[in-house]
Amino acid sequence: MMSVPALKAVLAVTTSTALAPMGHSHVLAASAKTLREFSREVGQLDPITVALPLDFVVPASEILKEAGIDFVPLVVDPRDAHELAAALKPVLDDHTLVAVHDSNRPLTRLSQFHRTLEALLADADAVRSSTPFTETLKSVSGDQLIEYTIDRTSVRRISTPEIVRVSAIDFAGRNKKENQGWFLPLKAKTAIGYVDSDPESIRVNSNDELALLASFLHWQQTVAQN
Repeated sequence: MMSVPALKAVLAVTTSTALAPMGHSHVLAASAKTLREFSREVGQLDPITVALPLDFVVPASEILKEAGIDFVPLVVDPRDAHELAAALKPVLDDHTLVAVHDSNRPLTRLSQFHRTLEALLADADAVRSSTPFTETLKSVSGDQLIEYTIDRTSVRRISTPEIVRVSAIDFAGRNKKENQGWFLPLKAKTAIGYVDSDPESIRVNSNDELALLASFLHWQQTVAQN
């Protein structure tokens, strides 16, 4: 078991899609199990923290209890970085690191969590995973006219987990750069790192995407193993 500075494991529930069934379980339960396993593997035995809006508390609690997940609910809108930071601050205690995982990424591998942590411990204060963007991107005007092709090398697909040193979190809101794109606001001049994410770490945003994911899971569990 790898021992690391005290880490707070946080699952961010941002949309109702996380509450949808997936196979014999739910999207939320799959994401929570991976986060909990990662937390255990790095020596953290506390329940995971589940950050979610008030409307999601009852259904999410039922799903997680049925899956046998020890958790502590944190009622907050995890899409608001400053609100999430303020809600987390009183419960961080002696924690040195915070790992935030998007509940809508149920197939994220444990190896991706460990790569992210290793990169942070090496030489960074905040690390998250990403992949190159391979599709063709076009800029479209307000009249729906194609203006130009965007350089795909300047675009990345961002994934989770995000692992951040508590000392790098901008609790005071002094860094006025509002659209940092992280779950937690970062102080100015934070040393940021990226690691490669696995193809499976896709985000489920709709029922149609969930159906596609279910098809992939069926293929993975039947055809790919034969």
